[in-house]
Formats: sequence, C-alpha cells, structure tokens
Amino acid sequence: DEEKRKFFERTYEFLKKRYGVENVISAYVHLDETQPHMHFAFTPVMYDTKKGRYKFDAKVVGSRKDLRTFHTDL
Repeated sequence: DEEKRKFFERTYEFLKKRYGVENVISAYVHLDETQPHMHFAFTPVMYDTKKGRYKFDAKVVGSRKDLRTFHTDL
C-alpha cells in the first residue's frame, strides 16, 4: 500500500511538472478495480513564444512526440 501511494504521488508530481500545475483540474486514484490507476484531468494551455501569450494547444499536449516519450520520461 505504501509503494502504491508513493507511486501515485510521484506520478502526480511528474504530471504537474510536465503539463503545468496551473493546468491541473483533478487527479483521482481508483483502488476499487482490478488494477489501481489514476484519472488525471488537465487543460492543454501552453505559452506561445511566437505570439507572446498563452493559448489552448492540444497539438503540443498529446502529440505523437508527447505520447511516444511519456512512459520513458515518467
């Protein structure tokens, strides 16, 4: 149980750092199913350096590169 708790805490810290704490909506750990897992909800808002402002950008978050490197980075 302690290892699971540490795993989800570290995973949450990773997700906050990767996608921005200001973008986190919620994070819920489900332990009542066969496999413990986390539901992490966030808004893909990123800073656009070309335009000098924040924008909703689902292309960067959830891109092929993001998905390909996710587990290795975690």
